[in-house]
Amino acid sequence: MEYKIIDNIHEGAIYKISRGSLGLNEIPIIIKQIISELPKSEDRFRLKNEFTILNRVNLKNSIKAFHLIEERILLLEDIDGISLKDYLNKNIISISDFFPIAISIANSIDEVHKNKIIHKDIKPSNIIIHPETKEIKLTDFGISTLLDKEYIPSKDKLEGTLEFISPEQTGRTGIAIDHRTDLYSLGITFYYILSGKFPFDSTDPNKILHFHLAQNPKLLHEINQDIPIYLSLIISKLLSKTPEERYLSAEGLKLDLEECYNYFKEEKSESEITTLFTPGKNDFSDKFSIPQKLYGREKEITLLIEEFNKIFLDIKTNLQLVGGYSGIGKTALIRELQVPIINKNGIFISGKYEQYQKNIPFFAIVRAFQKIIKLLLSREQKELNSWKEKILTALGNIGKVIIEVIPELEIIIGKQPDVPEVSPEQSVNRFNYAFTQFIQVFTKKEHPLVLFLDDLQWADQASLSL
Repeated sequence: MEYKIIDNIHEGAIYKISRGSLGLNEIPIIIKQIISELPKSEDRFRLKNEFTILNRVNLKNSIKAFHLIEERILLLEDIDGISLKDYLNKNIISISDFFPIAISIANSIDEVHKNKIIHKDIKPSNIIIHPETKEIKLTDFGISTLLDKEYIPSKDKLEGTLEFISPEQTGRTGIAIDHRTDLYSLGITFYYILSGKFPFDSTDPNKILHFHLAQNPKLLHEINQDIPIYLSLIISKLLSKTPEERYLSAEGLKLDLEECYNYFKEEKSESEITTLFTPGKNDFSDKFSIPQKLYGREKEITLLIEEFNKIFLDIKTNLQLVGGYSGIGKTALIRELQVPIINKNGIFISGKYEQYQKNIPFFAIVRAFQKIIKLLLSREQKELNSWKEKILTALGNIGKVIIEVIPELEIIIGKQPDVPEVSPEQSVNRFNYAFTQFIQVFTKKEHPLVLFLDDLQWADQASLSL
């Protein structure tokens, strides 16, 4: 396919974005190209996924994909626009400017959702605006999924942009992703457009995660009195922590924004509008969704949280057993504890025993602590070095014993010396001692550890002995 590059727009760590033309008719295009000559399979998949989704249906309010070349170069429609992020850097958005832009974005997202697509990365840099006409189109569908493929994401690998992801998109709530994850991200986007900043005051990834999971943002009208209360409340609804409390649909949001925009143009007073309008007034959904919040277990949840809080009263270890018939909701009950634990700077890890893996020693325990290693590897180098020192101090010269069952640990503490050969009984005692020392690194009052072992009835003998 004949195309030529005219000028470069942006070059990031993975992709280079250029303007160009396509074919003899010189159709204006955007060229999205993987920079590396040996691209990762993940990056190739994203380009292919974007091309596939954009060609699955005709989305009038999203950038069209023309051609995919060797899974490395994607040729896209050029509407002669710029990203909303760049537009915001050059322009001050008034309330009268905000409404038409917000309505257009909501309309674009509504079209995506009605075509059974979850975007999963709504943010200003993925919204294209024409500076003159204010035409809006969505772009970057690299991590988008189909609505009939809802799933609970992994907390070890975040998809999307940290500043904009919903609580369920962090993988730490046990709630499956659906179209309402985009509405949360849109809430962050609207907040940013109107205030020029994020609703959290930190660049630390862990603090941003904590905000998404547990902190309610300050209402916009409290930050800037020029922002109408009714608009502030719409955005607050979008930023609800649970999907059920957000808007049910982007169309409902669009209708609310249109109604408020009409009131704004009619110069109605805030008190008058407040009596006429409540957020969600025009909201509805054509999708049947079962709420993922756990109901009827408030007593058990409260009891378990109280037991967790005893850790801060110098009770060093606390064992709780949750029993019941299969399918009664034991695992869902424990998932409800994740946010309160993270809220108190706790570390929550889990492992699940399998009926046909009983011959593998420490099966679920090892998998649980592998998650801690992955968590540590995502931290800044300074913090990682601090953990390295603590682990090495705790293990001394027997770190190899733990590396043999958790190989990922070697990435943090480096290669460890071999341990001397001893009798089987001494070997078991040495391992139990080493693992106890290793666990104690993470069991501190400032960051208590909660280890959830699921399906304990299938536990191997080595785990029970430990």
